[in-house]
Parts: sequence; C-alpha cells; structure tokens
Amino acid sequence: MLLHKAVGGLDAGKEISLLTTDPAALRDVPKFCRFLGFTLASQLDRGDHTEFVIRIDA
Repeated sequence: MLLHKAVGGLDAGKEISLLTTDPAALRDVPKFCRFLGFTLASQLDRGDHTEFVIRIDA
C-alpha cells in the first residue's frame, strides 16, 4: 500500500528506488509492477536487503 501511494504522484519516465528486508517483496514487487504497468528496471539482492528500481511508464 505504501509503495502504491509513493508511485501514485510520479510522472511518466520517473524512477523510484525501494529498499526492503521483506522476503515477500521478491515475489510481490514484480507482480505489483506487472499489474500496474510499471517497469521493474532493476532488482539487486544485497544479502541483508533487496534494492528495486521501478520506472513509471504510464
């Protein structure tokens, strides 16, 4: 819900970074992007956390 709120006000072409320690994010963030039509620009596992970069396409 917080991620949805954060991307809601962004213009097309903008990117948002997400750092999380939640293991469910590995499943949920890609599904979130597909469902809302965003691009998952990168996903990097840092061991103790995962970094995602989401690009707003529409």
